[in-house]
Amino acid sequence: MGTAALDALRQELAGKRAPAQGAVLHSEEAFRRLLGRVVTLGYEPGELLTERQIAEDLQLTREPLRRAVTQLAALGLVEALPRKGIRVAGIDALDVSTVYDARLAIETQAARFAAIRAARREVHVLQDHAGPDGEPEAEAEDGSLSRRFLEHDQALHLAIAALGRNPFLEDALTRLLPASARLWHWVYRELGPDTQMMFSHDDIVAAVHEGDPDRAQAAVEEHLAQSRRVLTEVLTGQLQGGRR
Repeated sequence: MGTAALDALRQELAGKRAPAQGAVLHSEEAFRRLLGRVVTLGYEPGELLTERQIAEDLQLTREPLRRAVTQLAALGLVEALPRKGIRVAGIDALDVSTVYDARLAIETQAARFAAIRAARREVHVLQDHAGPDGEPEAEAEDGSLSRRFLEHDQALHLAIAALGRNPFLEDALTRLLPASARLWHWVYRELGPDTQMMFSHDDIVAAVHEGDPDRAQAAVEEHLAQSRRVLTEVLTGQLQGGRR
């Protein structure tokens, strides 16, 4: 996945879509539409689709769609099967270990760097992504609460990585977050948007703001451990025919 594609993905995850024109517009829009459909489970895990079906669903032309498929394949979200179609990646409990092992390695170091390197005035940007506005007692029928939480969550983790000023860590996290978000969309769809599974970022933000790398690392470790524990328990139970 090239630099331009990573930048487009990072902007999408952070909720910041840069204006584009011409072929760039078509390519980025195709990527955004297909990414959104796969991550939010508009296309089911394991589903086999035809190029024509996707093009009609998302109102895309062939070349931008093919570029989008290549980009999502690089993220492990789809697989192009010659003469068969495009298969959406499946979901299982092993995905949790794979994704969260990598997130732990990347984000603990990114949080340490952010606590050390970020200026106080820069840290305030994290407050903008601390969570959805308003009281989260009820989920709208369209699933807006869980989607807003995941959008804030992604934007906050990316903002911390950016404050750490290590572009390699930031790029690695950018690649991982769509797979992580898809796991959570699956859980929220299966069990409902339980706000007890929408974990606070307050300790992480406070530690970075206070410039305490050890506390920032510990807060990230706890945050990711909570997420991993819930995902593993829910996915294992659901995929084995447990509570729905």
